[in-house]
Amino acid sequence: MQKKPSQWWGIIGALLGTIIYTVFIQPKYDPAVRQKDELNRSIQRIVANMEQSRKEAAADLLAVLRPTVYTAGDYQYTILKDGTAELASYTGKEKILEIPDVIDGYPLTGIGRKCFSGNETLLRVTVPESVTSIGTQAFDSCTALQSVYLPDSVEDMSTFVFSHCTSLTAVRLPAGLTDISMGMFQYCESLQNISLPSSVDHIDWMAFLCCSRLSGITIPDQVTYIPACAFGGCRSLSRVFIPEGVTGIGDGAFEACVSLRSLRLPDQIERIGAGAFMNCRNLNSINIPDHVTVIGKQAFSQCFALKSLTLPESISEIGESAFEKCDLLSLSVASGSFSEQYCIENNILYTARRD
Repeated sequence: MQKKPSQWWGIIGALLGTIIYTVFIQPKYDPAVRQKDELNRSIQRIVANMEQSRKEAAADLLAVLRPTVYTAGDYQYTILKDGTAELASYTGKEKILEIPDVIDGYPLTGIGRKCFSGNETLLRVTVPESVTSIGTQAFDSCTALQSVYLPDSVEDMSTFVFSHCTSLTAVRLPAGLTDISMGMFQYCESLQNISLPSSVDHIDWMAFLCCSRLSGITIPDQVTYIPACAFGGCRSLSRVFIPEGVTGIGDGAFEACVSLRSLRLPDQIERIGAGAFMNCRNLNSINIPDHVTVIGKQAFSQCFALKSLTLPESISEIGESAFEKCDLLSLSVASGSFSEQYCIENNILYTARRD
């Protein structure tokens, strides 16, 4: 039976009423829907509060990490928690500089990170007695800098302080300094001599890397380890004193020290690292102490002048190519020892002895 138009309009009206109720009216009165909406709004408020808190926390952290910088003449400085000042940067053009011990009434106790880095005019710098710490790369790449006076008040010197100071020839180090930090003098190509205080008990890796004119070094008695690359690339180094307390030579510690002809290793040495004396092409005299157990790979590679070497029976590990291209070398090894087997397997000339 065909429906009349009035009936169709009734059906359509009923459907529209259902839709309007479901979408617009029911949510206002349905407790479950209201609860869900309130939960969503609460979540949105929490997220908004968290975002605001995050922004405020980030701002607070930034304020701590980037303290207010003040200016006094050519100096920029910050105020530390103890009420003293730390130099942040220097914008002057002086060639000879005596840093003041007080700035704007604040005692100066620190030379900050990269404070003088990249300065191309400074020739000589005197650090005042008030300073106790020098930050990382404080004088990095001061290419004209020739000499620096550091007072005994300085207790802490961070990494790479004088890195790439290619004109540096003289440094007076603090008497109580204990640590020659990582890369402190690396690529100081004009540095010929330096006196390390007797208080030094630690030399970090790359401390004198590629100091190509350094001719001699006396390592203080309290040092117990020569770290990786400590004197690597010191092409003029011909005189080295290593104290009795040293127990290990790190990887590449004296690599490419082409002027080194002889060296005495102390009796307590236990390990000679990989490439420790690699490319010491003029080295013709060196001892291997009785406590050595490990000779790293390429330790004496390209030591062309080395003719004889006595290996103790204590050795239990010799790395790959340890004596590569040592064409004149003949080893003295204990009969039946690990070293003898190494020589046989690597076709190295040797004589066997009965210890």
